[in-house]
Amino acid sequence: MDLRSELRRSARTIGAAALALCLALVVAVSVHAFYPSAANLTIISFLFDLFLSAASFAGILFALYLWEAYPSMRKAMVVVGILTTGTLLAHLYIIGLPPTSSCQGSTGEGGCVMDEVYYVPSAQGLLAGEKCSPGADSCNLEHPFLSKAFIAAGIAILGNNVVGWRIFNVLLGTFSIPVMFALSYVVSRRVSLSLIATAFLSFDTLFFVHSSIAVIDVPAIFFALVAFLVYFGRASFWLFDRMFLAGMLLGVSALAKETSVFFVLILVSYHLLWSGEPMKERLIGVLSLAVMVVLVFGGGLQVYDAAFVPSYGSFLSNIVYIIDYGKSLIGGGWVDTRFGNYIVPLDWLIYYSPVPYLVTTTTSGSLSYVQLGYWGTANFVEVWLVWIWVPYVCYLLYNARRPAVPEPSAAEVHPDEGSIRAARLALLWFAWIYFAYLALGFYGRVTYPYYFIQAIPAVALGGAFLLTRSWFKSPLRIAIIVAVAAWFVVYYPDKSFFPVWLRAALGT
Repeated sequence: MDLRSELRRSARTIGAAALALCLALVVAVSVHAFYPSAANLTIISFLFDLFLSAASFAGILFALYLWEAYPSMRKAMVVVGILTTGTLLAHLYIIGLPPTSSCQGSTGEGGCVMDEVYYVPSAQGLLAGEKCSPGADSCNLEHPFLSKAFIAAGIAILGNNVVGWRIFNVLLGTFSIPVMFALSYVVSRRVSLSLIATAFLSFDTLFFVHSSIAVIDVPAIFFALVAFLVYFGRASFWLFDRMFLAGMLLGVSALAKETSVFFVLILVSYHLLWSGEPMKERLIGVLSLAVMVVLVFGGGLQVYDAAFVPSYGSFLSNIVYIIDYGKSLIGGGWVDTRFGNYIVPLDWLIYYSPVPYLVTTTTSGSLSYVQLGYWGTANFVEVWLVWIWVPYVCYLLYNARRPAVPEPSAAEVHPDEGSIRAARLALLWFAWIYFAYLALGFYGRVTYPYYFIQAIPAVALGGAFLLTRSWFKSPLRIAIIVAVAAWFVVYYPDKSFFPVWLRAALGT
């Protein structure tokens, strides 16, 4: 057996062991929910250590396999490795800010940046085995439980502190970077496009900040990205095809946040429009995916409700509560502090003043500057490209309309054809997210600007498609990438590495 085969076999074996440990961890957490005890927490911590070790080792072996199997991709792998490592280090630099002492109430409840104040207490209640009832603030039943379970797992392993609250969001946000590259490459077969899309995601300020704090959007996006990778990579396992596996992952994504229904609609729409399969097979595939989403989402919610919400007879009661809560969010939402108007979906694409999730200021001599600033804002250099690539892609798709043909496997996609695949995926993804919220805002539903985070991977992919067109001038391409990185630095939460005069001049 050659080295590549051995690395692949070992990675799959240890990966399967990691999956088994993950399932054991889920069982242990469920048992703790019914019968809270210190012994259960010890078992959970032990199983997690084993799982993390196995998953990390499997990941290293798989990375070595890719290095050996695809020598032509090694430069790209190095770049992705640098982006991933840099993102992780940037997260770890601020993970302890502000300190735990500034983020805990008198009774020990935690959270201080944005909606941490809701999700951390909910996670603490999960660990304590507290029973819930609809409307109880500490239970946060308006959203499914999985993202808060990740926060709880971090607390169980690393303690009830800011690092424990945020570590899983940091990891999932960081792991999204290589997944984004893999997805972009499987779809497009273009290294340059994939690298730019990956860089755009890693430099997006909204995605980075939400990956840095204990909130619930990033886990949902991570599992959706993996689901899309499985679909476009035509992955299969044993008797299960890509639709089955993608449906399972999207069900997990929905358990992290209910708005993952948009990711389901994106994938279903793409499959019906462009898979090229006979209509009967398309419908069967959609049915398979939908069944898995319902089974995973409904089953997971049912286990949670049985353990924590005894007043719910079934998971359907929880879904009704989630829907009713969403319908109750009527009004203008957040106000732009500079312009005085409500921030609405149109502002997401034009400009709005960055929302101060948590901003502290201090003075040095005559200079006042931001000491720590978690800002809620997308990277507008990337966002403004939407105004170019969306109509451009619509024009290309209109001109290229023709009867659907069977979609080739990832290995058979020609780079030029792959670029079009990437463009139409980005367009469909962006359209589902943006126009859904535009419609909700039109009918009076609150539309917070961070809802746009679900479209950020599409913005990254579409922007990368635009920048890699042959007619796009190289100096302008470089200038845009530099501007994207500069925007990230300007809105990075802790700029203590800058001199005070520069921090005062930036005002962020």
